[in-house]
Amino acid sequence: MSKLQAKMQGKVLVVDDDEPSRDAMTALIKGAGHKAVAASTAHEARARLSDEKPDVVVLDVSLHGVELLERLRSEGNDVCVIVVSAVNDVEWYKYAMSLRACDYLVKPADPDVLLGKIALCLTKINNGGPQTSMPDWWTRHGIVGDSAALLSSLRAAEYAASANLNVLITGESGVGKEKFARLVHNLSPRSKKRFVAVNCAAIDNALFNAELFGYRKGAFTGADSDRPGLMREADGGTLFLDEIGDLGREAQMKLLRVMETRDFYPVGDTRIQTSDVRFVTATHHELTKDVGDGRFRLDFFYRLKGFEIRIPPLRERTEDIPLLVGHFLSNNPAVNDPGVHPAVLDAMTDYDWPGNVRQLENMVAVAVALAKGGPLNTSHFPELAKKVAPTTSRILSPSRTLDEDVAAAERRRIGEVLKISVGNTRMAAELLGINRATLYRKLKKYGMPTPTSGQAS
Repeated sequence: MSKLQAKMQGKVLVVDDDEPSRDAMTALIKGAGHKAVAASTAHEARARLSDEKPDVVVLDVSLHGVELLERLRSEGNDVCVIVVSAVNDVEWYKYAMSLRACDYLVKPADPDVLLGKIALCLTKINNGGPQTSMPDWWTRHGIVGDSAALLSSLRAAEYAASANLNVLITGESGVGKEKFARLVHNLSPRSKKRFVAVNCAAIDNALFNAELFGYRKGAFTGADSDRPGLMREADGGTLFLDEIGDLGREAQMKLLRVMETRDFYPVGDTRIQTSDVRFVTATHHELTKDVGDGRFRLDFFYRLKGFEIRIPPLRERTEDIPLLVGHFLSNNPAVNDPGVHPAVLDAMTDYDWPGNVRQLENMVAVAVALAKGGPLNTSHFPELAKKVAPTTSRILSPSRTLDEDVAAAERRRIGEVLKISVGNTRMAAELLGINRATLYRKLKKYGMPTPTSGQAS
């Protein structure tokens, strides 16, 4: 046995009063090379904890598990506890997390997921204690940071992945809602099936049925062949409905019925079909306000909100900005560790970030292009530069208004980005974090030439 293998093996205590469940988990853990001990009562569990001193405890909450966890924490015992439960109870999950449970899984727990959680606990122990930064596999999903706010959302995503609940992801535009949706899918037992994403704001309400449920050849003009629809494409996997708050009330009612029954009729077909999909939805809207205003159905809202994951805006986790900047630079093939002036990071911390992580990524990409391989300083970040020190033109022209300064900086930034994108308005709009219609309005506002049609594609 190698030293690495020895480090990744540990002693696991399984506490469960259900004998078949206890035996199955114990056999699974032993089969993975760990030493497994079991307890069927809370009294026996306390004795095992004292005698065996396990590295990890797998604790069933039905066996007075929460009381046992409360006692452990009150005694100062920080052993890694993975809570398992036979029910999808969000309140139990929240309470277990408040007691510093390492994780919460719903029975029957997927064997690979349970072993993965045990391995993660052992990794934390072997790295010298509790780990506050995220594992590499979170970073591989494009989710970067180690702030408490982000880690709380990531823990919620882990729990949501193991529980077969509908998931509602909320957060401002640009925070990374689709990345979290993919993370939930890839950590779930459905990971080997498809993840199908659709933006509800882009679906015409008149075509909603055809898009979601598919159609038969000849069902309407232009239906030249059968099409399965999103429900069929996502069968066995996850259907991610982004911007669910933009869905009309009629479409909400249709989707509500499908979420309740998983039954639907393709357009032009009288034969009922079923699809085993898990619904993950996302919105930047305040849905409770939309419900109050009558724009969103209350019953649909409760159906969506099986479990909610709130992703914090970047201004609430500014300590993650240096890690994010480093991540974006390391993934940019045009640079090789250019370095970032401390004043840039200071200014970024003070910035409000209305476009969140997406805006930061675009801003770094523009700065890299402007720096041409050199170190990044405040001059490469026009929005930030005016927050660090007054510009020369402002000093020489004290009569200029704030609006005039902002307009000048915006005009200069648009011109720089159009040069970088060689006049490609689609690319320029993405780099600026706005849509092309807004870009065209600003070009007109500032009297700037509009790129030719050949450049605007």
